[in-house]
Amino acid sequence: METLTPDKNNHPPRTGEYALASGAAAVERLFVLHSIYSPAGRRLLLQAGLKPGMHVADFGCGVGAVTRMIGEMVGPTGSVTGVDVSAEQTQQASVICKQAGLRNVKFHTADACDTGLPRHSFDLVYCRFLLLHLPDPAACLREMHDLKDRMAAEGRARVTRGSGRLARIAAAIIGFPRAAENVPVRVDFKLQNGRERWTRTFAGCTFHSTQEQGRGRDAWLLCERFGPVKVAMALVLDGSRLRLIVRRWSVFGIPLPVWLAPRGNSYEYSENGRFHFHVETAHPFTGLIVGYRGWLVPRDCASQGSVPSTSP
Repeated sequence: METLTPDKNNHPPRTGEYALASGAAAVERLFVLHSIYSPAGRRLLLQAGLKPGMHVADFGCGVGAVTRMIGEMVGPTGSVTGVDVSAEQTQQASVICKQAGLRNVKFHTADACDTGLPRHSFDLVYCRFLLLHLPDPAACLREMHDLKDRMAAEGRARVTRGSGRLARIAAAIIGFPRAAENVPVRVDFKLQNGRERWTRTFAGCTFHSTQEQGRGRDAWLLCERFGPVKVAMALVLDGSRLRLIVRRWSVFGIPLPVWLAPRGNSYEYSENGRFHFHVETAHPFTGLIVGYRGWLVPRDCASQGSVPSTSP
């Protein structure tokens, strides 16, 4: 059991005060909350694919209630690193986990937006009741994302294709799958050079794209690249759905008029423990090129048979 505090050569944690008591004075209050929320938290972690032997980071760990639970779930072959900006919290968490006999847990005193932890070193990164307290939750999400370099999800999908000649040519160039019903789909995500590489496989047919945060004129947009084509999209919340709206696009780095951009009714949402997607790619000159809709769950959930049984 150890508690780590960054030194002068690392990223020092920013100081701040908790609105409520911290350290030993917070133990009873926080463990009462944990007793209420832990059943749901445990189910969520299992649905996300947590299993023995995994290496996990727990952001905003407080006095270690969730960290201790995760340490028990991953077992002696796994590990958990709890992160909190308060040294009082991490010191108390270390005492609690040591008393519980856990040897696979350590604590790191650091800002959740800049932890100084090694990149790409965790299988799962988790937080509970943290983001709503941060002035810049997006910075924390980026930090959490950067600690994990790959994951995969599996599910089923329905694929439709445009019938026009230009649509067929465009689909063939990119490698879009053929039209089919209820086909197995797998998506592999890998972080490479600051970008996510998405590898989508529909019934053995594979195509790739990269996604990254927009910069400069594309700031606040999500940029996806298919070969020489870059599409910059706004993420717009529409009720329970997250819509992807094309704002800019370019080919070989040359900006083109937005009225000529690929388009379609594309959105994502979560329901019954599944990630649902509805993607359409069309163009004014070709009509529909490809459309695919379906659902995904983390790969470990699919392989363990914990996929919900409701239809997409």
